[in-house]
Amino acid sequence: ALHFNKPLIILPRYKKFGEHVNDHQCDLADALKQEKKAIYVKDIIELETAIKSVHLLQQKKEKNALIENMRKYLKEQTIL
Repeated sequence: ALHFNKPLIILPRYKKFGEHVNDHQCDLADALKQEKKAIYVKDIIELETAIKSVHLLQQKKEKNALIENMRKYLKEQTIL
Protein backbone atom coordinates (compact mmCIF):
# COMPACT_ATOMS: atom_id res chain seq x y z
CA ALA A 1 0.00 0.00 0.00
CA LEU A 2 2.81 2.41 0.82
CA HIS A 3 4.57 1.62 -2.44
CA PHE A 4 1.44 2.57 -4.39
CA ASN A 5 0.70 5.63 -2.20
CA LYS A 6 -2.50 4.16 -0.85
CA PRO A 7 -3.65 5.40 2.55
CA LEU A 8 -3.41 2.96 5.44
CA ILE A 9 -5.72 2.54 8.38
CA ILE A 10 -4.12 0.30 10.98
CA LEU A 11 -6.13 -1.40 13.71
CA PRO A 12 -3.60 -3.66 15.43
CA ARG A 13 -4.29 -6.80 17.35
CA TYR A 14 -3.53 -6.57 21.08
CA LYS A 15 -1.79 -8.85 23.55
CA LYS A 16 -4.19 -7.79 26.33
CA PHE A 17 -7.11 -9.30 24.39
CA GLY A 18 -5.22 -12.50 23.63
CA GLU A 19 -5.13 -11.60 19.94
CA HIS A 20 -1.34 -11.64 19.69
CA VAL A 21 1.74 -12.60 21.70
CA ASN A 22 3.01 -9.01 21.98
CA ASP A 23 2.12 -5.50 20.88
CA HIS A 24 4.64 -5.07 18.05
CA GLN A 25 1.79 -4.12 15.70
CA CYS A 26 1.07 -1.13 17.93
CA ASP A 27 4.71 -0.03 17.71
CA LEU A 28 4.64 -0.24 13.92
CA ALA A 29 1.30 1.56 13.71
CA ASP A 30 2.60 4.35 15.94
CA ALA A 31 5.76 4.76 13.85
CA LEU A 32 3.75 4.96 10.62
CA LYS A 33 1.40 7.47 12.20
CA GLN A 34 4.34 9.65 13.29
CA GLU A 35 5.62 9.62 9.70
CA LYS A 36 2.12 10.55 8.48
CA LYS A 37 1.94 7.36 6.44
CA ALA A 38 -1.03 5.82 8.24
CA ILE A 39 -3.98 6.42 10.50
CA TYR A 40 -3.60 4.47 13.73
CA VAL A 41 -6.92 3.28 15.14
CA LYS A 42 -6.51 2.16 18.75
CA ASP A 43 -10.14 1.23 19.32
CA ILE A 44 -12.72 -0.20 16.92
CA ILE A 45 -15.05 2.66 17.82
CA GLU A 46 -12.62 5.04 16.01
CA LEU A 47 -12.70 3.06 12.76
CA GLU A 48 -15.62 4.88 11.12
CA THR A 49 -14.03 8.27 11.77
CA ALA A 50 -10.73 7.02 10.37
CA ILE A 51 -12.41 5.78 7.20
CA LYS A 52 -14.11 9.13 6.74
CA SER A 53 -10.81 11.02 7.23
CA VAL A 54 -8.60 8.83 5.05
CA HIS A 55 -8.91 11.31 2.17
CA LEU A 56 -7.00 13.89 4.25
CA LEU A 57 -4.03 11.54 4.47
CA GLN A 58 -4.19 10.92 0.71
CA GLN A 59 -4.32 14.65 -0.03
CA LYS A 60 -1.18 15.22 2.06
CA LYS A 61 0.66 12.49 0.15
CA GLU A 62 -0.40 13.95 -3.19
CA LYS A 63 0.62 17.45 -2.12
CA ASN A 64 4.04 16.19 -0.96
CA ALA A 65 4.55 14.30 -4.23
CA LEU A 66 3.65 17.42 -6.23
CA ILE A 67 6.11 19.52 -4.24
CA GLU A 68 8.88 16.95 -4.70
CA ASN A 69 8.22 16.75 -8.43
CA MET A 70 8.34 20.53 -8.71
CA ARG A 71 11.63 20.66 -6.78
CA LYS A 72 13.11 18.00 -9.02
CA TYR A 73 12.02 19.85 -12.15
CA LEU A 74 13.37 23.18 -10.93
CA LYS A 75 16.66 21.59 -9.94
CA GLU A 76 16.99 20.10 -13.42
CA GLN A 77 16.34 23.52 -14.96
CA THR A 78 19.07 25.20 -12.93
CA ILE A 79 22.17 25.97 -14.94
CA LEU A 80 25.27 25.42 -12.86
